[in-house]
Amino acid sequence: MSSVSASNSNSGEQLITAALLKSQQEQNGKMALSLIDAAISASPNQVQASAPTANLGNHINIKA
Repeated sequence: MSSVSASNSNSGEQLITAALLKSQQEQNGKMALSLIDAAISASPNQVQASAPTANLGNHINIKA
């Protein structure tokens, strides 16, 4: 009978451990996202990519 109660106790500890690990991972994720947001807002010059220009191939010499 002691092996059954030990098994149940072990399962309970595993569930508690899994719940704690899940909450820790969620906190780590939130901290990582806030760090990324802070880094984006702190960047001094956010250069936006200019629209591509289609200059290549406009002047093709077809007389050889």
